[in-house]
Amino acid sequence: MNTYDQLRRLFAPYRAGLFAGGGAIREYRRTHWFSPVRALLAEHVRHSGAQSVIEVGCGEGELACLLRDLGIPDYLGLDTNAARLAKARAICPEYRFEVADVFLTNHLRGENYDVAVMTGFLEFVRWDLVALELVRPHRRVLGTVTAGEEPGRVRQFTSANQVLDHYSPVLRELHVEPVHLAHGRTAFLFDGIK
Repeated sequence: MNTYDQLRRLFAPYRAGLFAGGGAIREYRRTHWFSPVRALLAEHVRHSGAQSVIEVGCGEGELACLLRDLGIPDYLGLDTNAARLAKARAICPEYRFEVADVFLTNHLRGENYDVAVMTGFLEFVRWDLVALELVRPHRRVLGTVTAGEEPGRVRQFTSANQVLDHYSPVLRELHVEPVHLAHGRTAFLFDGIK
């Protein structure tokens, strides 16, 4: 079964019905924030039983909307781009969003959360292992890194084993799952404990 078939099964209740987002009712499959990676991350968060999430590099709030509609009560989204956060606040006003650089603030150490999510972030920063070290002890860490060439990347991953080898010094019980995307691209979703 491919990734898209798995997502259809996992999110069938949303696709079959209506999706509430940003005050408007939308059909779930037509929302701009539906993607295989975000959907799988949201399912991992839901399955973990988490009640609170901090997301580093939250962008325009795409994952936040999914988490809200899955019933996650507490969420903090961090990003360095104020324009993206303005869009996140508009579509998901129930959650908190802050302009923050995790290397210059105390959010990862000072906030209370069950799960830290880092997507589209770690492969672009030189101090990715430092960012993971900032996560509070005994917290679940979910993240993704995407294979392939992209401007601004500090490191390239080509296999799940590379991701496992790179992040296992910081995360225990680490699992890495390749997610096959459209156009032959691959993302690696990882799940571990700090």
